[in-house]
Amino acid sequence: MKPSLSLVLLSLLLTAIAGCGGSSSNNNSSPTPPPVDEIETSAERFLEVAPGVRDGTLPISPVIEYKAAPIRVLTTGGADAPMSIKGQVRYPLVGEGPFPVILYLHGRHGTCIYLGGTEALTGAAGCPNMSLIGLPLVGVRPVKSLAGYDYMATNLAAAGYVVISIDGNDVNDIDNPSLPERGGIARGYIILHHLDIFRQINETGEYATLSPMQGTAPEPAFFMDLMGKMDLSRVGIMGHSRGGEGVMRANLLNELTEERTTLEYRAEGPTTLGEPFTNKHSLGAVLPLAPTDFEYQTVPQSNFMTLLPYCDGDVSNLQGARMYDTSRYTNPPNPDDPNSVGEPETKYQILLDGANHNFFNTYWPSDDYRATGVHCQRSTASTSGRLTPEQQRDYGEFLMSSYLRMAAGGEMQYANYWKGRATIPLEYCPMNNSVERCNARSIVSYHAPWQHRLLVEDTLSPTSLSRNALGLPVSISGLDRFEFCSILNGAATGCPSARTYGNSTQLFAKWSTTDAVYRTELGELDVSDYEVVSLRAGVAFDTTGILSSGDQDFHIRLTDANGMSAEIPASSYSDALFYPMALASEGKTTLNMVAIPLAAYSGIDKTRLAALELVFDQTSNGAIQFTDIQFQRLQLAP
Repeated sequence: MKPSLSLVLLSLLLTAIAGCGGSSSNNNSSPTPPPVDEIETSAERFLEVAPGVRDGTLPISPVIEYKAAPIRVLTTGGADAPMSIKGQVRYPLVGEGPFPVILYLHGRHGTCIYLGGTEALTGAAGCPNMSLIGLPLVGVRPVKSLAGYDYMATNLAAAGYVVISIDGNDVNDIDNPSLPERGGIARGYIILHHLDIFRQINETGEYATLSPMQGTAPEPAFFMDLMGKMDLSRVGIMGHSRGGEGVMRANLLNELTEERTTLEYRAEGPTTLGEPFTNKHSLGAVLPLAPTDFEYQTVPQSNFMTLLPYCDGDVSNLQGARMYDTSRYTNPPNPDDPNSVGEPETKYQILLDGANHNFFNTYWPSDDYRATGVHCQRSTASTSGRLTPEQQRDYGEFLMSSYLRMAAGGEMQYANYWKGRATIPLEYCPMNNSVERCNARSIVSYHAPWQHRLLVEDTLSPTSLSRNALGLPVSISGLDRFEFCSILNGAATGCPSARTYGNSTQLFAKWSTTDAVYRTELGELDVSDYEVVSLRAGVAFDTTGILSSGDQDFHIRLTDANGMSAEIPASSYSDALFYPMALASEGKTTLNMVAIPLAAYSGIDKTRLAALELVFDQTSNGAIQFTDIQFQRLQLAP
């Protein structure tokens, strides 16, 4: 993504202040943030450097592997197979706690490795003799995908968290296209069952069918260390790939205690579990990482962040984008209830340029990216935009751990990053050259809770071409094209840009002059109680360059009822309007947030705004797709 001049200058300044480069995951020190006045740009975009996530000082346990009796799960496709309950945990060895709990679930990769390093799904649990497919038993071992996030778990545990990573290989073995949800239900249930187990350990110091596996700490110490030490009112769950769909499903199933008891959650035998647990868990944060989304799920009643790797070669259509789109307007306020505030949680999306699907997990070493475009190739050439595996994990650890520590753990020192007002710490910044800036690679979008945003335009219907969500007129001048388009359920009907990803309806604007304008009337709207004006936008492209021919920019102009106006370029506060790279093979249009602080607008009466305009005066050949114009207070988790 091409940085603007202001971003280049900021990059050089940050480099001069503190140096840069990736660092190993066992580094428990964080850089000292420079003074505020040393990193402000002329637009005062960044207030500070965010604190790091390798700051923990508590001594931690070794990896404790555990197992419990299997359960059976009935899926929508009729599969009813035993699911092994295995996992590993790290936790602080000192401190009274109680400590928040983080749980990881990996995705669908090979479950067993055979001679020559071949990975295979086995079709059954436990790496059986593979003579049926012509491979000898010699050299067989399970793929320990659950251990692939330990670089993050160690630092979270040292910061005061109990971190569980669970084994989903048995689900992978029955996970096939004949199941409409591709094993999402089974993954959701095993997540909840692991949380059930740790809840009972926390309450009673025991769980009848669970014990550490051979070679790890003895059972009594394991239970004694954790009894009463877990704060299960502060739980975050992260799922990678199909595990991302699993955490979404767990969040939905968590609301369905009756169905969970009677339909789909069954013990293998009468003495295995007794009565299934049905009490809900407090899932304060749900984090799908490079997720699949076969069933177009929403995340109601939970803080939510999805991370989209731009160079994902596995889930290359960035299905997490549609998770964000379908979740952003769930559970609105009840207009008949004056006390109703709607869903109180915040939704986030991160687009991470240069990242592939696999490298977030240290046990998935292969590069999943397969297309021919130069931007996402693993190369040292200056044309490559790829991150190394180490750089990708540096970024991923900061993004995931800071979010989980904020949304599940309540650590609000990370809030300014998640408000778009702080830079990523330099130790997590893979500076490939002297002009690359950390935040230009990771673009944050968010939807504040209903009661903290004032909606102007949601583009949910074609009426958005003439009237906004306030019921007031919309007008245009100088545009070559102004259209409504839909990509609902993966069908890019009417959206001109190649490979538009998400699940939202949108507006499309094309211009070829420098005096084109989109205007939406506001009446005399009082926005003085809000922090930012925001929209989501992406550059529309085709492979010929007709739609647009480079990075885009425009002014966002606010005009008050007295006719006074102020305008600010979108690029002053956002990296969202980049021209998609390597168009023929890997260019992607994603809608990312542009958010400008209202404090930056001077000389206008913010208690009586008359209009908002997008003034396309910065480039003479451009096209964008956009949605979600609103004023927001950045009310973050918890």
